[in-house]
Amino acid sequence: MKRLLLILILTFSFQSWTKADDIRDFEIEGMSVGDSLLDYFSEKEINKKINSKSTYWYANNAYVSILIKSKNFKTYEEIGALFQPNDNKFILQSIEGTFNYGSKINECYKKQNIITADLKKIFSNTTEFITYTRKYTADKTGKSTSKYNRFTFSNGSAISVVCYDMDKDFIDPNDQLYLAISSEKYMMWLDKNS
Repeated sequence: MKRLLLILILTFSFQSWTKADDIRDFEIEGMSVGDSLLDYFSEKEINKKINSKSTYWYANNAYVSILIKSKNFKTYEEIGALFQPNDNKFILQSIEGTFNYGSKINECYKKQNIITADLKKIFSNTTEFITYTRKYTADKTGKSTSKYNRFTFSNGSAISVVCYDMDKDFIDPNDQLYLAISSEKYMMWLDKNS
């Protein structure tokens, strides 16, 4: 029953995307790429999250992704909010909704396939679709992997559905599914630095 409810929530939340013609029209828990994180949190709260152990810093501190958890989230278990650390307006360059799967990577892949199939129906003529698997760069042992299904828009912005298959000995061994909405600027940087 819980799985059916989740599928219905995802399906209905994607239906509004069919009318969207700009990546900023897409939302995860009410937040969109291009929004200022200051619209949702105080600067003090943001800085506290930046200094948290769960914060992920990208190469050369080009971007930072903070973890946000809230009982008020309707669809996702947690949110990753990505921005440039030198941006005093904290403009969101990517927003990521997360589902946790413990050590059940096959459940993650099933959900990834469902979401990807729904997105293909919506974006079939307006995006380029690619899928690939690679080692998860944060795991220096090379034992963790990530499987990407990416829809890239003509301006370079993208929506990605990613399953992270984490090694049991990694810092966070929890397998996760991310639905990420990312700006053209961030995707260009990511493609050059991956």
